[in-house]
Amino acid sequence: MNSRHTLADSHVVVVGGSSGIGLAVARAAAESGARVTVASRRPDRVAAELPGASIVAVDVRDDASVEAAFGQIGALDHLVCTAAGGFPAGLFRAPAEDVRALMESKFWGQYRCARAAMPLLSPEGSITLTSGIRSRRPLVGLGAFTVVNTAVEGLGRALALELAPIRVNVIAPGTIDTPVFDGLSSDARAQAHERAARYTTVGRIGLADEVAEVFLMSLTNRFLSGAVIDVDGGGLLA
Repeated sequence: MNSRHTLADSHVVVVGGSSGIGLAVARAAAESGARVTVASRRPDRVAAELPGASIVAVDVRDDASVEAAFGQIGALDHLVCTAAGGFPAGLFRAPAEDVRALMESKFWGQYRCARAAMPLLSPEGSITLTSGIRSRRPLVGLGAFTVVNTAVEGLGRALALELAPIRVNVIAPGTIDTPVFDGLSSDARAQAHERAARYTTVGRIGLADEVAEVFLMSLTNRFLSGAVIDVDGGGLLA
């Protein structure tokens, strides 16, 4: 049996594809021949970045918005969830509502999308969620990400069993050069990148396109399910 599969003629839905990793995944999927739909809170930005993509507005924090979005999307082959919002400064140092907001967007948002997509997915399709290496490499001040990313990884494993034969995997990026750094000055951004690079074995932070390559592997490898794949430049070792 040929184990190589492509995305040609498949329908890939990327939730949170207006920037960063989600945008890179959507672009890579389109370049691989997929019909791409991007669901985002910022559809205007998607239209500027990916003029050939179908675009659906969605707020992953809202049940009705997610159900309506997937009602528009219809049948699909692969779901990629990258949407998340909020950056709480620790678990107890940050206001509780900030921690709750991160859980609401990153965990419950991905849960909502997977739940809404499930009846529309091809039996040979896949769901790929997004966590992060803080699930297993906590840092002071990033404890909320440890909790939320751990929950996402548990969700991925549970759904891989519950939704089989639909495949479910989780990608866990390390520090990636995305618009999360855009609010910093150029000097502060460079310093943040330098600090993060010390927690890798490759001596730098990652690029969104590098992470997107691993997402595409998750979509196309039909023997991959229930996995958590680290894309962290050796961040769990450094």
